[in-house]
Amino acid sequence: MGFAVLFTWSTISALATTYYISPTGSDANSGTSQAQAWQTIGRLMQSIYSLQAGDAIRFERGGTYGHQQPEDPSGRLWIGTAAGDQWQ
Repeated sequence: MGFAVLFTWSTISALATTYYISPTGSDANSGTSQAQAWQTIGRLMQSIYSLQAGDAIRFERGGTYGHQQPEDPSGRLWIGTAAGDQWQ
């Protein structure tokens, strides 16, 4: 039983994708690395329904991000921070 749980968690972690958003990025980028970061929350919202459990979204520290009208007004966006990390 413990092995099955560990295997399942490892499989989910291995399939997770981290997406990056930076004021110097481009919405034409893939968003899947710091060098290929998206620029706007609007671009993130275009992909919001394709995100999977375990995926992460990281914003570059010090950036200003806005989005005028969310596609799903009932949705929530949680932003966490990591002390000392350029990407939050």
